[in-house]
Amino acid sequence: MIGLYQMRLRILCVARGWGRPKYENIKGNSGFYVTVTVNGDSFTGPEAYGLDYAKDLAAQAAYRQLK
Repeated sequence: MIGLYQMRLRILCVARGWGRPKYENIKGNSGFYVTVTVNGDSFTGPEAYGLDYAKDLAAQAAYRQLK
C-alpha cells in the first residue's frame, strides 16, 4: 500500500524529472527505519512499528525538504 507522502514524493520526482525514489528498509529495535534516496540525496524517517508507515514517514521527511 502506498501512503500519502509516498505518492506526493513520487509526483514531485516526476515533475522535476528525477528518477523514482528508492527505499531501503532497516530493522530497528522495536520497528523499522526507512531511508529514501531521491536525486542522490538520502532522507531517513523516524522508527515506526509498521514497514508501510515507516516508508511514508521517510517519504514525508524527503518531501518536506524538497518541495
